[in-house]
Amino acid sequence: MRVALAQMYCEWGNVKDNLRRSRQHMRTAKRGGADLVVFPETSVHGLWKDYLVRLAAESMEGEIVGRMRGWAKELGIGVGFGLAERTREKPYNAFVVVDREGEIVGVHRKNNVTQLEGLFYRSDRRRPVFEFTGVRMGVGICADCGCEELMRSYGRRKVEVLLMPHAWDADPILKGGKTAGWSTIEEMVDFNARGQVVGYRSHAEMLERFMARAAASCREHGYYGLFVNQVGQPHPLIPFVGPSFGMDPQGKVLARSRNKREGVLLVDIDVG
Repeated sequence: MRVALAQMYCEWGNVKDNLRRSRQHMRTAKRGGADLVVFPETSVHGLWKDYLVRLAAESMEGEIVGRMRGWAKELGIGVGFGLAERTREKPYNAFVVVDREGEIVGVHRKNNVTQLEGLFYRSDRRRPVFEFTGVRMGVGICADCGCEELMRSYGRRKVEVLLMPHAWDADPILKGGKTAGWSTIEEMVDFNARGQVVGYRSHAEMLERFMARAAASCREHGYYGLFVNQVGQPHPLIPFVGPSFGMDPQGKVLARSRNKREGVLLVDIDVG
């Protein structure tokens, strides 16, 4: 199976442009011979840290999912994409996988919603495993991948491929070299206003960090790991630098992004 990882800029709330970019990457992936293209977390809405995301969220029967399903069928390629899914309360941070016939084969809703995201998104407890062209797949949306209980459950249920869509911005570097981790938007703004943030981790640094974590998970639980992150800067204080990569069940790197530019990375995996 050939999988395309679409390392993409996802502008907050600009659904029209994000869908346009998605279609372009789907076409590129198809030309590259991919069976499936995987987009980052919240690829359609962006990781919109604002209460307004509730108004932009859509159901699984809405226009966004309908368009992606239609393009999958038109192009003959499977697609995994992220969006804010409407509910009666806060939206879910959802990831949808569609097959080459345009049928939804799996929907994962983020389990491990962080403190900062919890203001705007609700968490879910379901942990679906689904099949794409006969391959057993699961999804870990960003911080889900750090939930060992969830990863173990995928291993127990014989998941062969774990999709790892992320929207993890480059870690801020504080004076003295420490890495910051924000609990609130107010904290992020305050540290920047006081001149405490002196830079951000590079693509290479973020790649090293995430590959080490993913390799351990793949080896322990016996699945392929397909990791894709956002790029670009949708907010003045929140830059994304990727990375994207694919690993086999022994933690060996099959392919990886070389920089923080937008683009499609092709990964060949031998399942079954």
